[in-house]
Amino acid sequence: MPLARTTCRTCGQTIRAGTTYCVSCAVRDADSDAAVFDRWLGIGLGGAGVAVALASAYIAARYLNILP
Repeated sequence: MPLARTTCRTCGQTIRAGTTYCVSCAVRDADSDAAVFDRWLGIGLGGAGVAVALASAYIAARYLNILP
């Protein structure tokens, strides 16, 4: 009995039944998702870095009695 086949939702390539995407489309989607995660992680860590720098400057200014 031959194995059932289906087509990839993205490119239409014939693939094994029970799967949704072919390997190349699945890898491309995973790489895209990883790039989005990396971008948001960079934004979050960048924002945290700015917050730490501002807090450090404020604490130093209070310690040195620069602020009124």
